[in-house]
Amino acid sequence: VLGAIRENNFFDIEDKLDTVKSMKSNVQAKTVYKKTQGFLLKALLGKMQKTQDECSDVFSDVKSDNTVEISRKLKGEIRDMRTIVSQLDTHIDDKTKNKIEIQVKTIFGAMNKQIKKFLGGIDATVRLRDFEKVESRIMVADQVISILGKDCHEDIKKKFELEKTRAKESLDKLVEKYLEPENSCLNSPKDLYTRF
Repeated sequence: VLGAIRENNFFDIEDKLDTVKSMKSNVQAKTVYKKTQGFLLKALLGKMQKTQDECSDVFSDVKSDNTVEISRKLKGEIRDMRTIVSQLDTHIDDKTKNKIEIQVKTIFGAMNKQIKKFLGGIDATVRLRDFEKVESRIMVADQVISILGKDCHEDIKKKFELEKTRAKESLDKLVEKYLEPENSCLNSPKDLYTRF
């Protein structure tokens, strides 16, 4: 059991813990169960702390592959942790369950805060008329919001839609400018428009 816990292989220990716990009359079994349970709780909280620490890296390097992959990994780890807590429910005390849920909320809160800040950068990039970068940022934000799903705050989803709309309106105005006869000699941004 301890080896599985050390390797974060929590899915394989439920039956073993149930067996040890069922030996209520055996004093040695009770002691082993209490020690194992303590080790389990410490390991679960440590795993959640590691996940929480990884959260700070989500938008530190704004490359779509990194950001999306880290977001996917964090969401998967949290999903796994919720499954583990549900599976090992009778072996995890309420205090530990509450601590884990607080860490989960903290992680999603931090991700939402980071994506909100990230969305603010889209507006600045639109003003610079760097539409290729705008497109890239919108794709990253869209994927991360999709990964977060119901854990993404509604105000973030609204802000994302607003930023997409602003970017499109800005690009439309730029295209209109190039369509005016006095600007016909200028190079048209068709490729940017069709890509965006």
